[in-house]
Amino acid sequence: MGALSELISSEYGGTYDARGTVLPVYVAPSRVISNNPDCVSTTIVNLGANDVYLSPEPGVSSTSGVFLSAGGGSMSIDVRSDLVLAGHEWYGVSPGGDSTLFVMRVVQYSKGR
Repeated sequence: MGALSELISSEYGGTYDARGTVLPVYVAPSRVISNNPDCVSTTIVNLGANDVYLSPEPGVSSTSGVFLSAGGGSMSIDVRSDLVLAGHEWYGVSPGGDSTLFVMRVVQYSKGR
C-alpha cells in the first residue's frame, strides 16, 4: 500500500478507488450522475463548448443550478464539506447545446475499521 492509500485509509477507513468517465449533457434536463452511497468525493469538469448547469434536483435549469462555464468550469464535492451530496445523483442541462462532462468519483470498495 502506498503512502496516499495509507493516508486515505487511516482518514476514512477502508479501501478506495478513483473512477473517471466522460458523460454527455443535453439541452433537455436529465440525470448525468447516478446515486452512489459509497462515494466520498466527486469532481466534475465541463469539457464542452457550452455552459452547463447541475443540481441534485431533477428540475435543474439555468436559474436553479450550479453553473459550470464552457471549456473547463468545474466543481468538487466531498463528504467532509458537503456530506451526502458527494454520493448524490446529479442532474444537468446545457441550454446552449449539448456538452460533455468529465466526472471523477472516489468510491469505497472495501470497508475498514
